[in-house]
Amino acid sequence: MKSREMKKVIANKGFEKEERTKHDFYLHHFPDGRRSGKYTFFSRGTSERELSIKRQNEIAKQMGLQLGEFKDFMACTMTLEGYNEVLHGKEEDDAEI
Repeated sequence: MKSREMKKVIANKGFEKEERTKHDFYLHHFPDGRRSGKYTFFSRGTSERELSIKRQNEIAKQMGLQLGEFKDFMACTMTLEGYNEVLHGKEEDDAEI
C-alpha cells in the first residue's frame, strides 16, 4: 500500500494530523476527544512510495496493533470502534499483569 493511501485511511478513522516540522507530520488518535497516546508519523515526500513490511510493522506498533490487526485496519475490515475495542482489551490485559 502506498503511503498516501495509508495516511488517508488512518486519518478517516479517528486520527488527527499534527504538523511538526517541514519534514514530517504526526497522526494522533483521539477517542472521546482525548489523545490516547497512540500515533504514527509520516515523512513528507513519501506519498507515492510503497511502504515495506518493516515500515508497516513499525506503524502497527506505534498504533498499538499487531501486523495482522493493522492489515485489517487498513483493509477497512476493522472499524474505528473495533480499533478502540482492541486498544481497550490490550489495556485490560496489561492491567492484569
